[in-house]
Amino acid sequence: MMLVINMNIFKQLNEAVRYIEANLENDVDYKKISQILCTNPYVMQRLFHLITNITVTEYIKKRRLSVAASAILKGEKVIDVAIKYQYGSSEAFSRAFKSMHGVNPSDLKDSDIKLNLMPVLTFDEENNSVLDINYRIIKNKGFKLFTHNFISTISDVSKHTNKFWEDIKKANPSFLKVDKRYGVVEYKDNEVCYHAGLEGNSINGSELIIPESNWLVLEMISKKAKDIDAYTRMAYEDYSKSIGISIIGTFDVEIYYNDFVELWFQISD
Repeated sequence: MMLVINMNIFKQLNEAVRYIEANLENDVDYKKISQILCTNPYVMQRLFHLITNITVTEYIKKRRLSVAASAILKGEKVIDVAIKYQYGSSEAFSRAFKSMHGVNPSDLKDSDIKLNLMPVLTFDEENNSVLDINYRIIKNKGFKLFTHNFISTISDVSKHTNKFWEDIKKANPSFLKVDKRYGVVEYKDNEVCYHAGLEGNSINGSELIIPESNWLVLEMISKKAKDIDAYTRMAYEDYSKSIGISIIGTFDVEIYYNDFVELWFQISD
């Protein structure tokens, strides 16, 4: 199939950011942000990070601490600011404040204090592009693999995958003798388990069973982690919506052939 996509999720992202800004002093409802982005809370959080390179939780935290610093500089009491921006105690607020700004809130009475700022995110709503995308829908396909893996976070996993693959190939010559190698991103709450493996257990790996599912399959030439990240971002933010499907986000499977890579994304029935 050939899919022509007009990519633009930026209007929805601007609306989501406006909602966050309006509720920095209140509980931010992740379900509301998900509704704005027309997805579920889990995929919303992945999508937000893929597009912005910061998790929605960290963004909200840093925005609160940015405006909190301004409030203290204007003379508001630390305890009042802590309560205003959803901290249960001045101690917890002070720890978070120092982690971001490098100083305690009480130090702001001194001059020449350098503070960090998380600016309000803005997105160019006119930033549209049209691409021809080849895709497939595969139904009821599962995988039985044998892998080695490491644990990371959504924000950091891509920083380590290239080195991980290099080490795996050096330690396991079998990876160089096959035409199909697998990388699997397994999402577990706030952690990511990245697997590298094969269909047969020639690498003395741990068994990984990916249950039968329906899949959106995209093809790309580059094998670089940053390019795979970019393609994954586009799959979550726009391709799936353009096709009218929903990505589940439990396993993302990368299948490395000699000349190209397939990206498999679990989709709902």
